Amino acid sequence: MSLLSHPRLDFDILPYPPVPKTQALSSLTFKPPPLDGSLTIPEFYDWHYHNSPEHPVLIFPEEDGRQRTVKWAETTQAIHTCARILQRTISAEQGAETIVGIFAASDTITYFTLIAATFRAGFAPFVISARNSPAAVAHLLSTTSARHVIVGSDAALLEALDAALNLMQESNPSVVLPGRSTMPTFEEIFVADTAFELLPPCRPDVNSLALIFHSSGSTAFPKPIGWSHRQLLQLAVVPYFGERDLTGVRLSCHAMPMYHGMGASQTLWTATMGITVTAARPQAPPVPATPENVLMSAQATGADIIFCVPSFIEAWSRNRATIEYLKSIDGVFYGGGPLNKKAGDLVARNGVSIYILYGSSEIGIPAPILPPDNPGLDWEYFTLTKQYTGSYVPNGFGQYELQFKRPLQPNPYQIPSVINGQLDGQDAYYTSDLFVAHPIKPGYYKVFGRADDQLMHSTGEKARMLAMLQLSDGHYPRVQTTVMFGRGRFNVGVIVDPRPEYRFDPSDAAKLAEFRNAIWPTVERMNDYAPQHSRLFKEMILVVSPSKPFDYTSKSTARRQTIINNYEPEIEALYQSVAETSQVDVELPAAWNMEQTLPFVRKLVHQVLGSASSSLGDDDDVFQHGSDSLQATWIRNTLLRAIRDSTTLSTNGVAENIVYQHPTVNKLSSFAVRLASRGIVVASTSEDGKLAAENMQEMVDRFSRNFSRGIPNGNCQVSDGDGDVYLITGTTGSLGTALLADLLRNPKIRRIYALNRYSRTTSLQARQEEAFKNLGLPLHLLDQSHRLTLVETDLADDNSGLTSTLVEQFRVSVTHIIINAWPVDFNLSLPSFEPSVKAVRNLIDLALSSYRTHPPAVTFVSSIGVLSRRKEKTIASEVPATADEAAGTGYSQSKWVAESILQNVASSTPLKVSIVRVGQLSGARNGHWKASDWLPTIVKSSRSLGLFPDFDDSKVVSWIPLEAASQVLLELASKPSEGSNIFHLVHPKPVRANLVSRAFSSTLRIPLIPYIEWLDLLETRAQVASTIGTDSDDLREIPALKMPHFFRTMKAGWEQNGSGREAWGLPSLDFTRAFEASSVLRQNVRPIDEAEVERWIGYWGNRGFL
Repeated sequence: MSLLSHPRLDFDILPYPPVPKTQALSSLTFKPPPLDGSLTIPEFYDWHYHNSPEHPVLIFPEEDGRQRTVKWAETTQAIHTCARILQRTISAEQGAETIVGIFAASDTITYFTLIAATFRAGFAPFVISARNSPAAVAHLLSTTSARHVIVGSDAALLEALDAALNLMQESNPSVVLPGRSTMPTFEEIFVADTAFELLPPCRPDVNSLALIFHSSGSTAFPKPIGWSHRQLLQLAVVPYFGERDLTGVRLSCHAMPMYHGMGASQTLWTATMGITVTAARPQAPPVPATPENVLMSAQATGADIIFCVPSFIEAWSRNRATIEYLKSIDGVFYGGGPLNKKAGDLVARNGVSIYILYGSSEIGIPAPILPPDNPGLDWEYFTLTKQYTGSYVPNGFGQYELQFKRPLQPNPYQIPSVINGQLDGQDAYYTSDLFVAHPIKPGYYKVFGRADDQLMHSTGEKARMLAMLQLSDGHYPRVQTTVMFGRGRFNVGVIVDPRPEYRFDPSDAAKLAEFRNAIWPTVERMNDYAPQHSRLFKEMILVVSPSKPFDYTSKSTARRQTIINNYEPEIEALYQSVAETSQVDVELPAAWNMEQTLPFVRKLVHQVLGSASSSLGDDDDVFQHGSDSLQATWIRNTLLRAIRDSTTLSTNGVAENIVYQHPTVNKLSSFAVRLASRGIVVASTSEDGKLAAENMQEMVDRFSRNFSRGIPNGNCQVSDGDGDVYLITGTTGSLGTALLADLLRNPKIRRIYALNRYSRTTSLQARQEEAFKNLGLPLHLLDQSHRLTLVETDLADDNSGLTSTLVEQFRVSVTHIIINAWPVDFNLSLPSFEPSVKAVRNLIDLALSSYRTHPPAVTFVSSIGVLSRRKEKTIASEVPATADEAAGTGYSQSKWVAESILQNVASSTPLKVSIVRVGQLSGARNGHWKASDWLPTIVKSSRSLGLFPDFDDSKVVSWIPLEAASQVLLELASKPSEGSNIFHLVHPKPVRANLVSRAFSSTLRIPLIPYIEWLDLLETRAQVASTIGTDSDDLREIPALKMPHFFRTMKAGWEQNGSGREAWGLPSLDFTRAFEASSVLRQNVRPIDEAEVERWIGYWGNRGFL
């Protein structure tokens, strides 16, 4: 009985303090019973027989479709009838608590009545999930010393109970087995009896055992959890701490198992506040609940609220008529598991009120029952009611564990049934549930996962098991459930239980390969988010055998440890098989010289890239041929493993980004030769500044050869009086979209050619429309086919990727070229940007080949990143930068290369060039600020870390709103002057950085910390991640962990004192030339203030980023 001990309080708290007056405010049929502890739950039923006889308790549809309403008078009679049956069947031991197990999957009405009758008979019902295995049932009955078991009439349950009793007998031959009886039917309980009399009054001790739930048992056997009559009243008054009067409200319990805590609670809430339960027609055996029959019966019984499992909502989200019906009722509750966010958002956007009901068998239900307002897209979040004073304790990784203290002062409404820790020196219950705070609503949290949902590799690194659950969370139709394994191993694997229609015998190698291939694209998408040490290889996918089906809990979750134990032979054999093979089947080089290494690396890269490598040459950039971060990791790991296996060299210090730094077969081969032969390990920072500058200059020289102003084939020149025609690249990003909108608004511009890269999945028209929607721009601007031509092309091609007809049109008409397209990836090295540099040269040649008297003016959208390594402590002038100043990242190096090429062409040809170094762009008028940018990354990471970086009064920011930047840039492009001109585009009126930081701190409600300390905290968190591993959830909540080099560069800028740096390490810029040339800058540019910050946060929140 020790496992059933429930906390007993050392103070007398009777009578209970009054509960809030929120229920039965206007009911004419329901009279609430005394809730001060003077009556217990079993006594409530007798109370309503006399005081609320006409109040409806249960509603179900008859066979002919009519509603059958069961009121308290009839319900109480049925409870007493059933209680008498139980008293005749079960022998009670004098002075002992008699525990009666209920192991059934009965209909809701009959099960409801049986629980209430067990109370009234003086016994303690133990509701046992019908999903439990015989071993789990045996464990539960033995642990609780249950005296009797009531079992459903289903053959499967009868067989399971027989097996469980046999297991009990085998493990302890002297055990006294519990008695057993079959569950009464509805017809046996609900009988008309004119001679009916109530049983004699029954008042149990408030501290005696009243009811037993059990845990789900996902990691081990389920644990019984006892509730006393005192604690049961705590659960019974939960609705009184809500904000809606639910008396008489019809709650659909069609999909709610009565052995679930929420199901059993209805035997309490119907009695304490008069909610009405609607359910399916009673019958034995019951009809299993499906999304279709639950919906039909809920409609037939006039349900106001539906409680269901998440999969039902996901099914309903696909039907427009169903959504319209759900919108017409008060709402839908879900619990027992996560709801697919896409499905939830879809239903919520259509006006359906969705509510999460959070609770546990150990503490009860601390979430409000039907909050007063539709939560909209915040349906995942909830707040604790005033009944509970839980504490959200940070775990140091951006999440919080919910914990509840055992009260020292009288509080009858928060008595944990389990004590498993201490909080502030007091006994407490740790839920092990992790939560994430709402970005802007204090006190609101959403469920993140379980604190114990992670496993430890043999390396000490950790992997969160939730990552693989995405396979079975509505993301992929072939998969029902997954269980991840790999504790103590070097890498992880997963056991997949396919949905019934896709199940097969995995001993069939062909079918196994086919199934693995079918789900592999989904696995690859998850691998993109998983930490390197926890990515899944195809060979590590096991599939459930028909002879070893998964064991599930009452919440339909897999019993992970039981399953892993069951599949231990298959798991061991799988690891042995994988250990005997290589990740990539490539023969090691006989010697680590260039002659032997080059073929090895070539074959390795081609095998990893697969079909994408068909046209890959030894000097081609792998990232330009479709390589992604996962493939780069595979190449790196296989290469380093080959070196370790054939040399005595340790590769522990080798950088993560070696493939980024050496992105061609030749360069990677050279790196491997140097590493293997001399142990040279490349540091994780960028290339040495001197070497980087040399590479930058070499690229400038290579693309600056043979400039010539010539008209092809002797064509005649065209006069310049035909109106302006703009060619602009990159119009689907934020700045490009704003530029295109401003060009289209200008009636003086005759035509616009918008050139963008190809997409395999989405048309350019669709991408452009989506970009306009993101910025809140009117789509009708794009309906100007006589002025706007959208062109998909690859400007890095030798022929600019353009048809000869288009080239001719450009030569005849284009007056201005704006080069805006540029990949933004701070991990890539300079060689990976070469296609963009080549595109610049191709556009230069196009401009020089113009038929017009004066070639089109070229405006290049550059970046203040070209000054990222500037060491002078003075404000940077609008003059050419040195290669050393721009050698921070591959991105800034490539921008400097393009600037230099354009300066060279301007000095040697009639081409007029404007180079606009754009400073930090802030959000659009609607708050749009691309979530992947560095500031949103800092904001989201700070919210998870619980601290936001601050600055002293000496630091400023000169961020300029997107619309203003677009207007200034077009103004500068429209008025070119001779030669090359450099402009700095920043806000003309900088503001103190701490004003912005404080606005973020105030809106997000998180404290400030000096910038240096914040960076140290981030570095520490990154070190922890590199040691124990980080998972996809960590990276989503602290995205700054994905950009360590970028933030190290910012820190280097911050450490440079004086007026040469703004906050965040950005260089301070002189903008005299831009100010003189732009009337927009001389007027009132929208300031950066608290309202602006609130717009950004609101936008990120609405898009689900925060």
